[in-house]
Amino acid sequence: MGRRMRDDVTAEATARQRDASDPATSVWVAASAGSGKTTVLTDRVLALLLTDTRPERILSPLHGQRPPRWRSASTAGSCCG
Repeated sequence: MGRRMRDDVTAEATARQRDASDPATSVWVAASAGSGKTTVLTDRVLALLLTDTRPERILSPLHGQRPPRWRSASTAGSCCG
């Protein structure tokens, strides 16, 4: 893959991540490891907190190799295993 094509792909991914980070939109993020899923989730939660959304009103589904877990921002430090 040439540098220009790589730059185009990176720019498109960055634009999509920016769009997905907007908490006013409903999104489903599915991507490979290291693609920025955690950054998008963090940006969404931070944007909500900066608009005075109470942490207990934020619900974020997380899952990986294990069965899905549901975690709210207010219990982020004490999530079930």
